[in-house]
Amino acid sequence: MTFDWRNQPDDVVERHFNPRTTVPDPQALLDEYARKAAETRNEIRGRYDLRYGKGEKETLDLHLPYGAPNGALVVFLHGGYWRGLDKSDHSFVVPTFTEAGAVLANVNYDLCPSVTLDVMVEEIERAVLYCHGNAREWGADPSRLFLVGHSAGAHLAASMLIDDWTRHDLPAGPIRGLVGLTGIYEPEVILRVSVNEEARIAPEVAARHDCLARPPRGGARVLLAAGGDEPRGWIDQTRAYAAVCASAGLDAECVIVEGVNHFSLLEHAVTGGTSLNRSIHALIRG
Repeated sequence: MTFDWRNQPDDVVERHFNPRTTVPDPQALLDEYARKAAETRNEIRGRYDLRYGKGEKETLDLHLPYGAPNGALVVFLHGGYWRGLDKSDHSFVVPTFTEAGAVLANVNYDLCPSVTLDVMVEEIERAVLYCHGNAREWGADPSRLFLVGHSAGAHLAASMLIDDWTRHDLPAGPIRGLVGLTGIYEPEVILRVSVNEEARIAPEVAARHDCLARPPRGGARVLLAAGGDEPRGWIDQTRAYAAVCASAGLDAECVIVEGVNHFSLLEHAVTGGTSLNRSIHALIRG
């Protein structure tokens, strides 16, 4: 039976949907993100802070393939519950993709409460349009565009499958595949979590961006994963979105990775040799 967070008391919802309550020292894990990201930037090449829009944080870091190009263009969207973190904290995700021949765009976006979730989704849409429009110049195939998102970034990636891209003169399904890593697909959850004291997402805005209530369009292949050490409520977000995708006719795979939590799942996903990393690369090769 699916975890029905709407019928749970506030303290239970907090435990299930605030990742910082599920590990002993969450800040140490985020500091490790930043340390690995800085170390990685010393070892890789990139074009940093390319502007895709006018918003303060509407920039991305571009990394071209180190291996033989395979035509894939991967757009990475970081997490942070729509109100924190930065692309610079996530440079460690780059090598697993560029060494396999993909172009990697590591995207920043403005955060709540400086902007609304409405604006944030529009920014990611502009980032996708920018990447699609520049794919050939970067040596990638625009028909092989993949989105990879972690946590809130997985929700933003999923939001792009809802969009009607034909209004931008793009094919109806310009996104070839999506990898959602421990996503939160119902933004209304945050209304019951203390994190919203910072994010200040309004109920009507959260409802507009519910990816469980709005079926995806197009024919993207979808790979969704959550950590086995995460609370049931968060795991069920991944399972529920996988069911929504399957009901819409998408090829959707759902994986629960035992022994990892909300934060370590991202590192697990970009570590060569893990089963999840192999699955991600199989999707991007397809």
